[in-house]
Formats: sequence, C-alpha cells, structure tokens
Amino acid sequence: MPPSRASQLHSVEPDRDEFDGIIEDCAVLVPPGRYTLAYTGYRTAKFFGSAKVILSLAVIHPDDYAGIPLERFYNVEGLVGPVGEKGRFKAPARGHLAREYHALMGKSPRRDRITFGRLEGKRILGDVETVARDHAGKQIPPEASYSRVARLISCLPELA
Repeated sequence: MPPSRASQLHSVEPDRDEFDGIIEDCAVLVPPGRYTLAYTGYRTAKFFGSAKVILSLAVIHPDDYAGIPLERFYNVEGLVGPVGEKGRFKAPARGHLAREYHALMGKSPRRDRITFGRLEGKRILGDVETVARDHAGKQIPPEASYSRVARLISCLPELA
C-alpha cells in the first residue's frame, strides 16, 4: 500500500542536500592589508550603464592566502568593441587605471597605450580592503562581506 499524502509531506529524503539554492561566485574574504599579487588577466564589463575594466589578480604572498583570486575594478570612459575577456576600452588620462598602470610600469614609450600583457610574470604590491557597505552606504552582513583590491602600488623587483 502506498504511503499517505500526509506521511509524504513529513518524510525527509535521506539523499537530499540540506540547502535549497546556491550562491554563485561566492565572494572571497581575506584580512585587509598589503599583499603581493600576480596578474592573471582582465575583462571589460558594463554595470548599470557604467563601463568597467576588471583586472584579475591572485595572491602570491602571504603564503596562507596564496592562489586566492581578487579583482581590481576601474571606471573607464567607454568600451570599444565586444565586452568580455581582453575587451578594448578608453581610459581617462587622469583616472585610477592610467595612474596605477604608469606607477606599475614606469616610463613607457607610449603614454597613450595600456598593455596589460606587460604585467605578466611580475610581482605587484597592492592594498586589499574588506567591503562592508553597499553602494548606498548601508552596512552589509559580515557573511556577505568580501575583499577587493583597493589600489595597486608598484611592481616589486624580480627575484634572483
């Protein structure tokens, strides 16, 4: 005889996971501070009509967090062509992206061009902070806080 409808409603499926949904791209949280980072790529995107360049980096040092991915977001004037991996963009000359790029790369033969490929294999010093407030300034729960690269400072000397 099949189980009654009432017993079906109250039974627990033994193989069922204990959650109803997942959170995609769960944000990374590391202690705030100064980290040694490695460039891993970049992409362009649009958020609420704003053009962005997103630099992808990975922690090299401290060793406890080695390999953890972090991102640095930059506002840009516009995107040129398709959005996504290695998309093209127009950055303002006095914006954070241009300033940080020149601080990392030093004197360049072309001050009007950004070539992220030049960052490959370099150790980059950067400040990481914890995001604890949303875009409107409201406190977000500690469980929803995440880390982001706040500033790229310089390229470190090559290891011997």
